[in-house]
Amino acid sequence: MSEDRPLRRLVAEALGYSVYHYDKGPRDYWMLMDPEYNAVVWAPFHEGERASEALAWLDLPAFDTDYGAAFGLVDEVRELGYQWELCDRTDHWVVYVWPQGKRRTAGDVMEFHPSLPAAICRAIIAVTPRIKKGTRYAQS
Repeated sequence: MSEDRPLRRLVAEALGYSVYHYDKGPRDYWMLMDPEYNAVVWAPFHEGERASEALAWLDLPAFDTDYGAAFGLVDEVRELGYQWELCDRTDHWVVYVWPQGKRRTAGDVMEFHPSLPAAICRAIIAVTPRIKKGTRYAQS
């Protein structure tokens, strides 16, 4: 298991992913659900039904290692009214996130990591509560 697996789950939970548990006859099943409560299914390999909650969480997109998945998150947060700046500092990445139409300040989100997808994930985790809780980062 990847050392960053907990980071992948933390970002998913911050975005609203969850695991749905249901009883389907003689067995219980767990299914990973996206923020819109759609099943995360990797067809044609399976229908999203897993034998345990831990197995269902393994169906998460590789936000912390896959550039495409990470930049999908950037797009989602941009749609919520936030700007991004990604800076390559030789041995690590610096990711800044702040509200669109405003100047970046010292209180804005700034995260570091050697891996760009992981730095993006850390920034998502940091900015999501600000979006959800209506602080100065929430768009009015």
